[in-house]
Amino acid sequence: MMLNKFQEQDLMGSVEQLEVIKSISDNKKVNDHIDNVIILLKHINPTLFNYPKVAKYTSGKYESTLDWDREE
Repeated sequence: MMLNKFQEQDLMGSVEQLEVIKSISDNKKVNDHIDNVIILLKHINPTLFNYPKVAKYTSGKYESTLDWDREE
């Protein structure tokens, strides 16, 4: 199954949100369940998660590394 770029972004964003929730939770049982969900989500498209993290998904969009205000 191929995902389009928007589905890939949603998948990556969902995994990141779960990781944030896990990082603020002190409940080991809940964190173990979150880990299981993360593993299942990553199995949807494992190649998305094999690359070094170069962008952070926040607020429904990636932060741009481009400077659109600077003119050449």
